[in-house]
Amino acid sequence: MKKTSVLALILALVLSLTACFGGEKELYNAMNKMKEITTLESETELGFNFSWEGFSTEDEITLQQLENILNAAKFNIHQKSKTNEDKTTSLVEADVNISLGITSLPLKVWLDADVSEDNFKLVEVLQLPPILGMFMPNLANVKYLVYDFNEIMDLAGEDANQANMEEIIKLNKELQPKLLEFVDQIQEELKPDIKMISKKGKQEIDGEKLTVYEIKLNDETLKELVKYTVDYILENEDFEAMVREYMNSLAQMAIAQEELTEEEAEEMTEEFNTALAELMPEVKEEFHKFMEKYKDVQILGENGILIELGINKDGYLVHEKGNIDLRIDFGSIARANGEEIEKTEIINLGIEYKTKTYNINSEEIEIKLPELTEGNSVKYTDLIKLFEEQLNMFQVEPEMEVLPLP
Repeated sequence: MKKTSVLALILALVLSLTACFGGEKELYNAMNKMKEITTLESETELGFNFSWEGFSTEDEITLQQLENILNAAKFNIHQKSKTNEDKTTSLVEADVNISLGITSLPLKVWLDADVSEDNFKLVEVLQLPPILGMFMPNLANVKYLVYDFNEIMDLAGEDANQANMEEIIKLNKELQPKLLEFVDQIQEELKPDIKMISKKGKQEIDGEKLTVYEIKLNDETLKELVKYTVDYILENEDFEAMVREYMNSLAQMAIAQEELTEEEAEEMTEEFNTALAELMPEVKEEFHKFMEKYKDVQILGENGILIELGINKDGYLVHEKGNIDLRIDFGSIARANGEEIEKTEIINLGIEYKTKTYNINSEEIEIKLPELTEGNSVKYTDLIKLFEEQLNMFQVEPEMEVLPLP
């Protein structure tokens, strides 16, 4: 199972880059143009299709319950976001409705973040569902849960943590432009010999005429794409240099926090650079062994991955619709690991989603944080304490028989 988790992470990475492959300049430009957006509104729908085969009767009871939950679950998310041109401040409001067939759970979330040079703020506010008051009477009148990162740091009473966070923010600001530059380089240079992007021409979607592209991958082409992408990254000198710079920045952070002396940090950096030079070829070799070992393990079902992307007249990516057909064959995984097994247990998970983006760079978008008071809100740390108190109420101390001394 650990190996399949690795493949899942690689899949997520590759899917984030596929829209830029294949030489479709218009699609590449639309992806890049999305970075310029300061305000937007979006609506997302998400659903699942879960099935299984080959499991024992005992397992089927649990799997049937899981199927009933997942196949009935529908997520609808309406989001508004605002950020500045430097991308150092962000304000987000999201209305989430989770439908489970006959019941639904509405949620509302706000995020207020500021990572500018003079300030660091990260506050999340969650509107609590009324049903929570039924289980915890103390929260009957509470509407909001507040997660304030700075407040939690202050509660810890460790000035070093705050200083460490300032160093992390500084490190992020220094490395983020280089990371984005490296991603742009990948988008420009990666040209695998895989036909996966096709232009579908003009289509009217949600009342707007869009230029539509389609990305299609099956199990075989996905593995080819993963192998090509990972090989490119591992062989790229800029990637290796970026890793070295990151480790050097961590060493400088450790010096600032007096966790390492300058001599110790320099020694650690030199050792890491030497190890990295030896490790990169080894990582590539192990990766190739891994891909060869699991080449017959199917990751995608018959429908594979199908993603539809729509670009409006202003060049923005405003429509995305996807179907991802995942397949986990535990028998094939076991056989790939050298186990002799005849029984085949398979889980199929289909993921369907659709996102519409609009009101791009609109000045009319307004996000208003709720007015928080001691009466209508509870802090994250206080809620944890309350949960602990509730749990302690249900714990019964074991009776101990006291024996008389001899």
